[in-house]
Amino acid sequence: MTAPDADPPVLDALRSHPFLAGLDDGDLVVLARCGRLQAVAAGQVLAREGRAADTFHLVVDGQVALQVHSPRGGAIVLSTVGAGQVLGWSWRFPPHRWFFDAVTVVGTTTVLFEAAALRAALEERPALDAEITCRLGVVVTDRLRDARTQLLDLYEVSP
Repeated sequence: MTAPDADPPVLDALRSHPFLAGLDDGDLVVLARCGRLQAVAAGQVLAREGRAADTFHLVVDGQVALQVHSPRGGAIVLSTVGAGQVLGWSWRFPPHRWFFDAVTVVGTTTVLFEAAALRAALEERPALDAEITCRLGVVVTDRLRDARTQLLDLYEVSP
C-alpha cells in the first residue's frame, strides 16, 4: 500500500526501522507523510538542551552522541544512538524541550519528523498514538538505565 504523498524512500526506511516493527502498512503510510530523509555530516547538532523539541528522528545509519554539559568538564556523553534507534522523545511530552544535546559522531541519516505535524497525525489515529507513546516509554526507560550506568561509572560504584 502506498499513497501519492508518501515518499517511497521514507516509507521503505520506516518499514525496515526496528522502532516501527509490526505496525501495519496503513500506519506506516501515515507516518511517512510526516517524515523526510535527512543526511547530516559528522559534528552537526540535531538538538540543543533547553531548546524546543520540535523534531523526532529515527536513525537509519550513523551515530549520534547524547550529551550534557558539566560546568567543570565540558560535554559529557551519556549515550550514543545508532542505526535502528530513536533520537528524541521530548517532542511527545510537555514541555517539549530537549534535555540534552544531540551531536552526530559520524555522517548520519535519519527519518526526520516535524513534531507538530506528527502530533497532529497521531491525534487522528488514537491506536497508533498509543502504540508510539508506549514504544517511546521503552526508549525513555532504556535511556534512564544508560544514564544510571554512566553515573555509577563516574562515581566508580558497582551496581
